[in-house]
Amino acid sequence: MRILVRAFLVVMLLVVVGLIALAVQLPRLVQSEAVRGRLQAEARNATGREVSWQELDVGLLPPRLVVNGPRVDGPAPDAPPFFEADSVGLELALAPLLRRVVVVDSLRLEAATLRLRRNADGLQLPQPEAKPSGGKAAPPEAKPSGGKAAPPEAAASDGADDASAGLELAVREVDLRDLRVSIHDSSDGSTTRLDVEGPVTLRGEPSGAFRLNATPAAIAYADRFRKPAGVAMRVEGRLQRDDAGLRIDDLQFRLADAALSGRLQSAARTTAELDAPPFALAGLGPLLPALAGRDLAGTLALRDLRLATDPLELNGALLLDGVAVGTPGQPPVRISGSLEGRGRKLATRDLVLTTAGQTIPVSASLELGEPGFFHVSARGEALDGSALVRAYAGKDFFEGPITFDAQAAGSAGGEQPMTETLAGKGRLDIGKGRIRGVSLLRSSFQVLGTFAEAAILVNRARGSKNMDRYYSDEFESIGATIRVERGRASTNDLKIVYPYYTADLRGSMGLADGSLDLTGELTLHSEAEAELKTRVIPLARISGSVDAPRVDLSPQAVASLAAREELHRSSDKLNKKIDDQLGEGSGKAITDTLDGLLGGRKR
Repeated sequence: MRILVRAFLVVMLLVVVGLIALAVQLPRLVQSEAVRGRLQAEARNATGREVSWQELDVGLLPPRLVVNGPRVDGPAPDAPPFFEADSVGLELALAPLLRRVVVVDSLRLEAATLRLRRNADGLQLPQPEAKPSGGKAAPPEAKPSGGKAAPPEAAASDGADDASAGLELAVREVDLRDLRVSIHDSSDGSTTRLDVEGPVTLRGEPSGAFRLNATPAAIAYADRFRKPAGVAMRVEGRLQRDDAGLRIDDLQFRLADAALSGRLQSAARTTAELDAPPFALAGLGPLLPALAGRDLAGTLALRDLRLATDPLELNGALLLDGVAVGTPGQPPVRISGSLEGRGRKLATRDLVLTTAGQTIPVSASLELGEPGFFHVSARGEALDGSALVRAYAGKDFFEGPITFDAQAAGSAGGEQPMTETLAGKGRLDIGKGRIRGVSLLRSSFQVLGTFAEAAILVNRARGSKNMDRYYSDEFESIGATIRVERGRASTNDLKIVYPYYTADLRGSMGLADGSLDLTGELTLHSEAEAELKTRVIPLARISGSVDAPRVDLSPQAVASLAAREELHRSSDKLNKKIDDQLGEGSGKAITDTLDGLLGGRKR
């Protein structure tokens, strides 16, 4: 027995000495030009690209590989490298290798850059060099389709034993620091970039459980996402594979204040099942460059949300409470209620908008797809017009309670701006109020003063003691039926009732700038008519803006007013002459008819 023990000890000593010698000589061996050439040839065969490195370090206990300055060439001699890094380190667990299981204890990448290319067929990845066998033509190079990996059998050579058959692979830890990924799309020439500055760690377990922590890193994706270092970003879950494809169970995702949980499936259709308790949106605003300069407020929650792609479908609900996206120079619009996914449509439930202290119920729906057609209806009751105009126009020139009922439809996400696709109709009614400093009658008489033909009428107005009140900027009511199309609101029945006259107008107003393009007439009420001896003043055009309208009268309208004035001034003499020729009462009948034809007062 002692002899056996001694023999075993001697054998173990020789094994240890041999391992030590191998561990010492192995790094020198891999640094030799012969081994370097052989490794580069094998790497070229595996990738179809030239592969090089500055320094290669191999360790035996534990098995490890460190490559400094690795480089994989691009698809053409003048193309930038497909992959390059400061260093790549790989450390394997020794015991599982005896069971033909490759367990990567750690994979570390320092300052790595990956440059991908995409065309109509998907991502163009390096492919193994095809090897001719038995004088037969080499099989064609496997090509990616839709970005999916080729099936395993496509990579196997005829009659060749796959040395890796039966191997299992697992990764326990991945550490990235300073990663750059770019994707160039040859179809449109665009390049999308992902930049990671700082450490990102991924931990895995044999059960499939994993934890990714990117909180310490700064991450930027194109111009769509910017996460500063220190903002929470973590993903946990359990990666599983089944007949349908890959899935992540027990998913937990944290970004800033948002905490989502659920399940993700990657198969023929990507599906996600998500829930989230209410979380503040303010922390997400700085991460989205599209919202630069805008404050994001309110809370959002996800309830039984079910998302599927190709085609896009959505079920479940998004619960909004005071959600607002601030616009510079504009008051916030806060949205509360829910958005409910109904397959290919998104619809609102109990949704209300609150702005400038006013609450407006809104009903809306959106078809998911490109372009997304939407329909919106809203109704406001006795809203404070002064508060709304002051908040949005930045001027205090309007008073009056606003009631409206509107419906609109359009499309979003197409080539045209949404305002250009918007079309709708509605009814607007405003109670007693005021447009400060705006009197259409005063503006009309100011224009009349530029025509010599209207001098008598203008002088009468100037001599009247009541004109100031006739020129009042207070109105009794405003009402109109409105249609919206191509960014303008048009009407054929805008009626503004003032205490002493009524404006009947037709035309349009710009939704964005409030520009006016109207025509119509002013009809004087009995008191003003009796004093000014005229009833209707035609308006050739009203331009300018709501708070500063500009009135134009046509020369024909002024000539008509002058003729009417002359008819009124000499009506007694004219009536007597006609009565003498045609009989008693004929003169008044004829002059009244002429007055009516000229647009004068009713008699």
